[in-house]
Amino acid sequence: MVSFGANVFKYMVKTGKAVTEYITGKSIMDNMSQLKQEKPSEHKFKDGYKVTFKETETKSRYIILQKQSTEPIRKVIYFIHGGAYHAGLNSIYYNLSYSFCDLKDDLAVVLLDYSLAPEFKYPTQINEAYDVWNELTTQYKPEDILLMGDSSGGNCSLVLIQRLVKENKELPRAAVIVSAMADYTMSGKSIYSNYQKDFLFGKNEPLTEEGFEEFKNGSVNTNYYGDADPKDTTISPALWDYTAFPKKSLFIVGGDEIFLSDTLTIVEKLKNNGIETECIVGEGMFHCYAFNFSWIPEVNEAQTKLKSYILENLY
Repeated sequence: MVSFGANVFKYMVKTGKAVTEYITGKSIMDNMSQLKQEKPSEHKFKDGYKVTFKETETKSRYIILQKQSTEPIRKVIYFIHGGAYHAGLNSIYYNLSYSFCDLKDDLAVVLLDYSLAPEFKYPTQINEAYDVWNELTTQYKPEDILLMGDSSGGNCSLVLIQRLVKENKELPRAAVIVSAMADYTMSGKSIYSNYQKDFLFGKNEPLTEEGFEEFKNGSVNTNYYGDADPKDTTISPALWDYTAFPKKSLFIVGGDEIFLSDTLTIVEKLKNNGIETECIVGEGMFHCYAFNFSWIPEVNEAQTKLKSYILENLY
């Protein structure tokens, strides 16, 4: 049963979305590309944490967050944020990172600050994620790194793992994937079955074939992958075979989101290949609910699980 707090949040967002779409005449996905972006260098970070801005030799940007401590960094969460590849880092990700840093003095969160679409298209973001991974693994062993990503960041994380597998490179110790947008072909059943339930990306009416084509080929999607084929598994990682993966993995997805099938498809492939994984489907929950306000009981439960999972699998 969905909590009162979750239902209140859904109502608030649904109302705000309707007003925004009425005023702009654009969907939430199209409005995303118009968001004003705050550069990480402009953000006022919370006191009590060390913040280091870094660039690789090829100019891939990342941020290292660690609690103020005399302890050297021994364990790392490599965090790739969501936002349909159009939205940058924001307070949601910084606040989550603080809570993860609080778990241990020697734990750091490394946030990838990837270049944004539509100016930068596929495979820019994938290459930047790979570039930062290579730099991290010159300083830390892969067995001391947990990879985490949500939405498009989940997509990027899955593609990064795929690339490491293909190149026979050592994988991160564990992976946490939240509400991955992992199939740009939109071949999953949930795009239809959850369309009227998904208050973020759906509508209060059945999805028609015309509406499906408009959504699949919308500017937010095509502005990311451009002229590339969305059937490519480095664009739609749900289509990959998953013959190898980190030994430990956790997937969290909302039961009412249109991207539910993306996660379920991947989890099924992993299990069919004998690879251990854990999947939490939040009943009545929405896209990336695990990263939302902790006053919502289901969100608090998911974040408690995330923190215990980090400790269990990095320490």
